[in-house]
Amino acid sequence: MREVQSITHDEVQVWVSELAGLQVGDVDFERQRIHVLRTVSEIRDYFVVGTPKTGETRTVIFPSLLRPCLEGACKGRQSSDLLFPDRRTGSYLRRAQGRYRGDWFCRAKHAVLDEDAAASMTVHDLRHTCASLLVHVCRECQGCAAADGP
Repeated sequence: MREVQSITHDEVQVWVSELAGLQVGDVDFERQRIHVLRTVSEIRDYFVVGTPKTGETRTVIFPSLLRPCLEGACKGRQSSDLLFPDRRTGSYLRRAQGRYRGDWFCRAKHAVLDEDAAASMTVHDLRHTCASLLVHVCRECQGCAAADGP
């Protein structure tokens, strides 16, 4: 599950707070889209559910390589269930031991990569990989620029 979260965050350009708020019903497999409708932030051990940063919901395309992973995450679950619940509580994911060494991205890459590859990979590396794939696939650099962000 953590691997799916890592890939989704980096390849689809969904913020961590948006990822935490995703529900099963937010994934549209027919159109290959994820609807970003809410964010979840952890503030002083409490969860705060809000709207995305811009105050508006948005829809993002997910790459086909994510389809099997997302289908597995959604299988047998209700549309209102969290897409990525905390395994222990079933609630929203909590930030684990600070931003870096103990965070879910570090744990996910160490779970699927060898030690050298995991140590050298950053979120920024994956963002550039996503941008390269978008340019290659869509050939419309103007549309890709909007997905890549600032």
